[in-house]
Amino acid sequence: MCPAEQNGAPGLVDRLSAILDAFDDAHRRIALSELARRAGLPKSTVHRLVGDLVRHGLLERRDGRLQLGIRIFELGELVPRRRDLVDAALPHLSDLRAATGHTVHLAVMDDREVVYLHVLPGSASGILPSRTGGRMPAHATGVGKAQLAFSPQRPCNGWSRAR
Repeated sequence: MCPAEQNGAPGLVDRLSAILDAFDDAHRRIALSELARRAGLPKSTVHRLVGDLVRHGLLERRDGRLQLGIRIFELGELVPRRRDLVDAALPHLSDLRAATGHTVHLAVMDDREVVYLHVLPGSASGILPSRTGGRMPAHATGVGKAQLAFSPQRPCNGWSRAR
């Protein structure tokens, strides 16, 4: 272990994760200085790591800013849980959308949030903030509330539902 890691400094994977996590719906293209600020890392470190990430297609440069690269998408499409669930659920999602005309979501719980694996837009629905690959607090979404209602009961911050 290097001396920096022994002192509690973030390791390489922590730094790379911080850089990739700096991107979100509101920050799809980020200048290097802003990326360093959002990642909480020194600009020189971000500059060095971004070069490697660009070289491997995980980030792309466009108009002087950085954005997630196509390689991220390619890797994301290989996630087995997503592929298996979407393949199994798609006929049922399509039937539900056809019957209701509304947008239909397929999502999984990740801690206290839902991650949308697939979204089928409906003709009767307005514009929704959900998107495939998006993440939202479970308590703030219909699909999250349904999953919370039927999940095993467990204490949460010292509180549990009455049995």
